[in-house]
Amino acid sequence: MLSKRLLVLAEEFAGLALELEAHGARDEAGVAPLLDTDAAAEILSVSSSTVRELVAMGQIPYISLSPPGAKRRIVRFDAQELRAWWLERQEGGR
Repeated sequence: MLSKRLLVLAEEFAGLALELEAHGARDEAGVAPLLDTDAAAEILSVSSSTVRELVAMGQIPYISLSPPGAKRRIVRFDAQELRAWWLERQEGGR
């Protein structure tokens, strides 16, 4: 069900590269800021809950900031990794 939903979204993603470039600006050290779940959802044009589902299923690249054994999961996203992930999905990779 989620895969079909993502395929439908593919048709609506013409501006993804521009959005990722805007969010992918790097600082003086060449490090891109990390995105929170809401920012990643905005870039992907999905809900935050969909992003959390993708994280839980291990289907989207993310960075865990939670200490071992933490009750709450803290995740962030690299805009360039999201872009690469999306492009791979568009090309038929799963």
